[in-house]
Amino acid sequence: MNQGTRGRFNRDIGRRDANREKARTFLIVVEGEKTERIYFETLCRVLGLKSVEVHHPECTDPIGLVEVAVARAEARAASATQDAFDEVWIVFDRESQHGDRIKQIQPARQLAADRKHRVALSIPCFELWLVLHFQPRPGALDTKARAERLLKDEHLPDYDGKTLPGELFTAEKLRYAVQNAEECSKYHDLPGSKGDPSSEVHLLIRALNAAAAPTARLL
Repeated sequence: MNQGTRGRFNRDIGRRDANREKARTFLIVVEGEKTERIYFETLCRVLGLKSVEVHHPECTDPIGLVEVAVARAEARAASATQDAFDEVWIVFDRESQHGDRIKQIQPARQLAADRKHRVALSIPCFELWLVLHFQPRPGALDTKARAERLLKDEHLPDYDGKTLPGELFTAEKLRYAVQNAEECSKYHDLPGSKGDPSSEVHLLIRALNAAAAPTARLL
């Protein structure tokens, strides 16, 4: 390779490196030790995302989950060897309509918003998001037990929370789930709605999908 050719070659490589987008980094803090963690780790593999950390802490209360996310994000930002996370998400459930947990949701949202982090809340539980892969908005579910029963009775009879079938991670199923979640959101925008059932997980799914290479995207 002569000097002129080598110079053009190096300039072309430089341009490609400059134009290549840096992979977006995510921290996803999940309440569920198995189902949520397995779901997001599997989805990230399908999307070819290698810069996503899915973390399940010991705590499960909404405020505690946000505090863990804040601490991990701040530690990452202070690291001398890693850049700060581009996006931080906290995934948790409302569960029942009563009890101390529901009182934590709004303060947890505010704490996350103060740090520019995002919350993906499901009412009553994450299993609703799985249901939405198969059907539009069901009636009010109120408890995790009812959502799990619907999922097992109607859609995934072998569901145990520890393994998830590959059909959940197809473009067809994911698009249907996002569409159904968005319809739930529109319905619950009505005055007096308690949001049951609804899930904001589709917002996180859209963000992950957008971070994937164009050829790997499912939406």
